[in-house]
Formats: sequence, C-alpha cells, structure tokens
Amino acid sequence: MLPFKPKKQYTTIAVYTACTIALVILLAVSLFNAASVGAWFGDLFSSFSPLVYGFVFAYLLRPLVKRFEKLFWKLFKVERRETENTAQRAIALAKGTAILASFLCVAVFLFCFVFFLVPLLVGDSAQLGRNLLHLATSSIDLINEIGAIFGFTFTSTDVTDFIISSRDTILSYVADFGAGFAVTVFEMIVGLCLSTGILFHRTALSARVRRIFVALFPHRAVNYVSRVTKYSDGVVGKYLVGKIVECLIIGLLYLIVLPIIGCPYPFLITIIMTVTNFIPIIGAILGGIPSGILILTEIMRPGSDTHLWMLIVFIIIVLAVEQIDGNIVFPRVIGSIIGLRPVWIMIAVALFGGLFGVIGMFLSVPIFSIVYMLLRDATNHRLAKKDMTQDTEYYSDLFATTAPPRKRAFKHHFFFGVHDKDGDDASKK
Repeated sequence: MLPFKPKKQYTTIAVYTACTIALVILLAVSLFNAASVGAWFGDLFSSFSPLVYGFVFAYLLRPLVKRFEKLFWKLFKVERRETENTAQRAIALAKGTAILASFLCVAVFLFCFVFFLVPLLVGDSAQLGRNLLHLATSSIDLINEIGAIFGFTFTSTDVTDFIISSRDTILSYVADFGAGFAVTVFEMIVGLCLSTGILFHRTALSARVRRIFVALFPHRAVNYVSRVTKYSDGVVGKYLVGKIVECLIIGLLYLIVLPIIGCPYPFLITIIMTVTNFIPIIGAILGGIPSGILILTEIMRPGSDTHLWMLIVFIIIVLAVEQIDGNIVFPRVIGSIIGLRPVWIMIAVALFGGLFGVIGMFLSVPIFSIVYMLLRDATNHRLAKKDMTQDTEYYSDLFATTAPPRKRAFKHHFFFGVHDKDGDDASKK
C-alpha cells in the first residue's frame, strides 16, 4: 500500500514530464551523433525501400485503377449477381482486370516514349558529344594561345594522361554507381510486384489500419487523423495528377515550337524543360539555364549556322510558355487545390529543396499546403476559444488601436469540426 492516494491529475503530469525529458535526451543524443543516426536511418530505409516503392506505385496508380474498376464493375454486372459468392468472384475479377489494364496502360505509355523519343534523344546527345569535343579542342587552342605568352603549352595528351592516372578512381565510381543502380532497379521491380497486392487488398488494409487506430486512440483523435488523412490524400493526389497533366501540356508546347524555329537539341531541351516544370515558379529558371548552355555549345561550334539570336528567341519562348502555364494551364488543371500564395510556394520550394533535395522540391507544395492548413485551422480554433476575431487585417493594427476585438461566430473548421458559440448561447437562452 502506498502511504498516499495517487491522483490522476498528478499521474498524468508525471507521465508527460517523463516523456518530455526522454524526448529531449533522445534529441540531444541524435544531434551529437548525427552521422551515426543518419546512417542508421539510411540502412532502415534501404531495408524497407521495396515496401516504400510498392506503396508509392500503388498510390500513383490508384486513380487509374479506380476508373477501370468502375468500367469493369458495369461490364461484369456485379450488382446483378444473385448470390454473395458469385458477387465476390465478380468483384475480385473486376479488381484484377482493372489492375492489369492499368499496368498495361503505363507499359504502353513507356513503350511509346522509348520507341519514339529515345532515338531522338540519342541523336541530340550524339550531336552534343560532337559539339563538346569541338569545344574542348577550341578551348585547348585558346589556352595554348594564352599560355604562349607565359611560356607553357597544354595538349590533349595531358588530358589523356590525367584520365589514365585517374582510371582506378573513375572505375571505382562507375562500379559503385552500377551496383547502386542495379539494386535500385531490383527494389523497384519488387515494389512493383508488391503494389499489385496493395491495390487488390487496399480496402481491407485501410480498414485494418483504422481498426487499430480506433482501438488505441480516443474517438476525437481518430476523427481528427481521419480528416487530416482525407484532406492530405486529396491534396497530394490531385496535385500530382494535375502536375503530370500540366507538364505534359507544357512539354507538348516545347516539342511543337522548338523544332519549328530550328532550335538545336529540341528534344533534349524539351525533356529538360518538362521535368523541371514539376518544380513550381523556379522550374523554368532551373531548366532554362542548362538549356541555354546547350544552345551556346552549338553557337560556339566552329562552322555553326546558329547565331546568338537563337538564344534570345529561346528566352522569349520560355517566358511566353510560362505566361501560358501560369495564367491558363495551371489555373484550369490544378485550380485552387493548393490554396497558397506565390510567396509561400517559393518558401516551400526553398525549404524542402534544402532539406530533401530534388524530391523535396517536387513534393514541397502539397506537403507545405497540408502543414499550412493544419496551422491555420489550429490557430482559428484557438482564437475562437478566446473569442478573438479570425480576420488577419485586425492583427496588422493590433498594437496601433485600443478598440476591443470583434467577435465572430466560429461555425466550422475542417479539421476541428463544428463549434458554434453563438448557436450554443441562443439555445441556452
């Protein structure tokens, strides 16, 4: 028997204090051993990477699978089945056929890309290699002309000797890259196989996850997580699909315009501009710089018919396409899914790009939109509890006025549900 009767309030405070101290200690140890912790997380991610690839592939293919399921649901007449067993078999057949049709669509798209565009890209790459060789020769001649003034010469033999002396290092890097690439391809193939099972049993898997959450957490927390998950799924899914459609439209514009004006490396530049367009706002700049350098290599090639005006025309085309994208394509394809101002989008790209690299830039906008929505809804919820206005303009003059804050009816928030204070007061009266 304890000499005192423990109170639930003090027990809760003690548990929270202990958890906070443990978390602070864990963070301190992680900061002082950042390299070891990073390596541990890297090994952990590599162990689960096939499963991660499986969930990513399943998530990206889910909208297409859903559309095919609706089609095959009607073709197989699932709703007209008389017995439950036949209905279950028809549902399983519709799911399997929809997954197979989705993979076939993706395979046909990749085949068309490889069959039609890869030879064009190979031609542009071969031309670029020849131009780089001529540029290197011209650079060596220029260096020798300058070196003749100071009494030294530089030949291609020096470059060859340098490459031979660094052969072991180069071969080591090539071997490491080849091994890593082979492992990544194998993991992606395993993930692709896992994605079929995830897509087929996605309803049962989501039900089991919700069952575990309901068993472990309070009902209010479950509802909150459910709202956040549903909103995040809508934002990320719609943004990715809309961004893919947007980039395909922009790539088609470049693919039509660049060959018409006689731009060098039209297909290689089209791929660069299409891929970098996934990065919002600064994608055109990130893609325009290497594309401009490619055009300069053609301009500087001895005997080239391309003049400097081609680079100016290319810059004008990039600006025109970005205006079309920002004013026509982006609003119609993606619309108001994100709900962020351009300054927040730039902050998101800079922040997530610095933390997670190129992948962080691609996913910065939807992730930041979710975080922004969480913070905005939590702030509005706390302001409503304090009977404070949610109008942002009031807080810009908060320290310049002595007027009391205006009260507004707090009727609805997406994540925190309905809470109408004025309605509750009226019902009490």
